Amino acid sequence: MAGEDDTEPTAAADAGGKKDSTTARVVAVLDALARAEEGGVGVRQLATVLGVSRSAVHRVLQNLADLRVANALPSGNYEPGEVLAAWATFLGYRQNVLELSKGLLDRLVERAEETAYLTTFAGGRLTTVAAAECDRPVRYVLPIGGRLPLERGAAGKAVLAHLGEEVLTELALPETEATRLRADLAETRERGYAVSIGENIPDACGFAAAYFTNGRPAGSITVTVPRYRAADDAADRFGPLVKDTARALTNLLTARPDD
Repeated sequence: MAGEDDTEPTAAADAGGKKDSTTARVVAVLDALARAEEGGVGVRQLATVLGVSRSAVHRVLQNLADLRVANALPSGNYEPGEVLAAWATFLGYRQNVLELSKGLLDRLVERAEETAYLTTFAGGRLTTVAAAECDRPVRYVLPIGGRLPLERGAAGKAVLAHLGEEVLTELALPETEATRLRADLAETRERGYAVSIGENIPDACGFAAAYFTNGRPAGSITVTVPRYRAADDAADRFGPLVKDTARALTNLLTARPDD
């Protein structure tokens, strides 16, 4: 089995040029763990690369091991722990979603002639991660990386409709609002897409459908429309478009052909 000094660490010697920064030290250790080959990374070499004492590096690694971010090997080296592996899986999944959805979002914008967004749902958070903008002069722009509520807006309701009663209960909404929302979510499930009229942005409408992985909602596909451009039949027009796009993304993510 490899000893402590058998693996050459590839962590950055300093993060942002601040060797004495505790945060930079932790980032450099995480970088070394993420890049470690079989046999892990050793304390002595990490200390040399970072220009700090072995005890300081060992303390960081032990703390990471306690949090299951790192895993201590019998050799004295450290390898990625289950938490770091989970981060890698999630980031890889999100990158996969972005790559697979790009063409679908572009096609959706061509058909809808309005701006489309992709969200991901993980850890109880709904986050806007990608957009394909239309070329109309008036459109609503959502910040990439922004968090969206589950109980308001089409993007959130499309996901919430498939999360179960316990999630709605955790939102602790007033009873009248919760009752109204339950009825809205039931309609969302029945037709396959959510509708929002001025819920997050007063002068905007949204139409969204959830996409799934392993039978669970993983995010939503949304089209946003300025309210003055939303005709009476807007839901009939945009709803099926987002529903079809979300279904296509679900099929790509699960590597299953369309039914």
